[in-house]
Amino acid sequence: MNVIELLKEIISEVSGLDQSELVEDMVINEGGLTSIEIIEIIAEMEHQHGIELDIDDMDINNYLTLGDLMRAYEKASGC
Repeated sequence: MNVIELLKEIISEVSGLDQSELVEDMVINEGGLTSIEIIEIIAEMEHQHGIELDIDDMDINNYLTLGDLMRAYEKASGC
């Protein structure tokens, strides 16, 4: 499973959104994800999969779209 699939799985678990709804251009705050859920997703990615965002990437205001978050995780995982 690649990092994007892992991320979508956790987002789905945390938010209750179906993975098919999780498209790259989804605007996070309009797509049903709250800032608390984003923090929970970041924590779960680290806890479950050991993938930690760089401290410079920890500002949730950097993530306008789901694609922004996906790219941060691709960078963090070395993909």
